[in-house]
Amino acid sequence: MYTGYESDYRGAYSHLIACEVSNGGKVPPAMTTLTIPREKYLVFTGKGELPGVVIQTWGAVWQYFEEQTRDKRAYTVDFERFDQREPSRVEIYIAVK
Repeated sequence: MYTGYESDYRGAYSHLIACEVSNGGKVPPAMTTLTIPREKYLVFTGKGELPGVVIQTWGAVWQYFEEQTRDKRAYTVDFERFDQREPSRVEIYIAVK
């Protein structure tokens, strides 16, 4: 998860490793919780070998926002989703205004 953006991708931000827990799940004291806000997200999907597929998919994200002007990043919470049932797939969720 990427959050706490100072400005945009060039500024400081927080990067968290997370896993989904059910509502009301107990979290150890040394850990924190973050609720993904209900926002509009664009989803970029890549399939391939890790870590290359993640790098390639982020490249597609950056290229998309450089080439078009309709969608603007919100810089609230963005996240990568990996599913152990399909380990060669990554989904990158980018919050947009």
